[in-house]
Amino acid sequence: FHEALSVFKGMEKEAPQDYEVLLNIALCSENLQDLAGASRYYHKAIAVSPSSATAWGALAALHSRKGEGEEAVRAYSKAISVQPLNPELFYNRGNAEQARGGHAAAAKDFKKAAKLRPDYYEAWNNLGSAYMSLAENKKAIDALRKTLTFIPTHPIPLTNLVVMENRMCDWSRRPKHLALLKRALHQETQEGRALSTPFHSFEFDLTPNECHLNALAWSRRVDERVQHLSSFEPGGQTLAQGSTRLRVGYFSGSGFHNSTTTARSMRSQYSMHDRMTTEIFCYAGQPDDGSDV
Repeated sequence: FHEALSVFKGMEKEAPQDYEVLLNIALCSENLQDLAGASRYYHKAIAVSPSSATAWGALAALHSRKGEGEEAVRAYSKAISVQPLNPELFYNRGNAEQARGGHAAAAKDFKKAAKLRPDYYEAWNNLGSAYMSLAENKKAIDALRKTLTFIPTHPIPLTNLVVMENRMCDWSRRPKHLALLKRALHQETQEGRALSTPFHSFEFDLTPNECHLNALAWSRRVDERVQHLSSFEPGGQTLAQGSTRLRVGYFSGSGFHNSTTTARSMRSQYSMHDRMTTEIFCYAGQPDDGSDV
């Protein structure tokens, strides 16, 4: 990308208003992790060609990458105004809405994407997830069942569907879905992946050996992801050096949210620590949702 960027920068000097050149500079810059430079050149490309859905979509994706949800949604909306029948743009805007907690708006976009492309199983799956977040369980089940017509053993929609069917006491397809879960479990673990979190595997009527197989795959995944924390001291090195109390750190990748089953189940756990002998630190991978949890 360095060489390509150099070439395009040279072309820019000869044709500073060339849309394709400006767009390619932005793309090269983004791949080289120069996000500020990428943003600047996406805006330059848009200034030259305001009706470019490609440039607006690329800018929106960059905003999403930077965690700028509102700006991402606004840019995707610009792209959609240019290409109102593009299912990928609705799908991507739905993801941006979902990321900032706009589940109702996300559901609307995923539904539109699926309508424009009926076999768009990613849109069907994410529509199911949006409905789950909205506690619209029946709609979630319908969307996830549609997803499985395209990818019957994919672990994400399959496990989500069985969880939702359990919540609704809908046993009409339970034998079929449990059989698919067992197939998916063996497919996933053979490739070194877990089917689901060990906590949820108890919902799936797996045998003790199958639960153990899933838990082993999950633990290997966790080990790989937290290897860099092997020398980590809860509270920091400075505090650790002068502390006489046991330091306990809790980390939640999904955050300590009211919608997270584990977080709700753990609420009483923290009060059980003796504060005279322990120090407790909580680390979350997602922002606070403002709830009591």
